[in-house]
Amino acid sequence: ARCNVSRPLRASLEQRLVERGEAAGLAFLQSYLCYLETWAGNLGRASEYADKATRNALGSTYGAIAHAVRALMHGWCGEREACESDAASTEAAVRLAVDTRRWAGVPGGARGGP
Repeated sequence: ARCNVSRPLRASLEQRLVERGEAAGLAFLQSYLCYLETWAGNLGRASEYADKATRNALGSTYGAIAHAVRALMHGWCGEREACESDAASTEAAVRLAVDTRRWAGVPGGARGGP
């Protein structure tokens, strides 16, 4: 219900993240905006955010989030093959994140956070 309030704030936040070179934060914001626009029924805008998020997602965790949200958007649009492809990419990114955390000796392994 507050989408119309948050949309104008998006542009300035997105611009600040670009200026600061915060690609991970940008990808996370774009994933969230894809989710927001999907549920608002603005599927063209959601698709744009999904594509941007997957391009900007540098780390495996952020890549998993971006692909998962894009899979949701494709599923909402009835695009089965694209949905399944992004679901597979999500799974691969999650596996990479778990393996990377184990290799790095992060306490908690997969449960240690993003």
